[in-house]
Amino acid sequence: MTASTAGEARRSYAAAAATDLDNRSRLLRAATDAFAEFGYEGTSLRAIADNAEVSFQLIAYYFGSSSSSQQKTQLLAGSQK
Repeated sequence: MTASTAGEARRSYAAAAATDLDNRSRLLRAATDAFAEFGYEGTSLRAIADNAEVSFQLIAYYFGSSSSSQQKTQLLAGSQK
């Protein structure tokens, strides 16, 4: 691997990591807003993903592929930090 290729790989990894943090933060912000407006029972994971403008599958990526109630609980807990 040349120095140029290694540098590009580091920049690419850094950009991906920044996007990861941004997507997770957007999900947590959208969850906070939805829970505040609609409550736990009135909030769907799909609505959270839509409001965060991210793929629905990212909820499973960041908060596990467990049941939707467990994912919502993790989002609720994360949004209260």
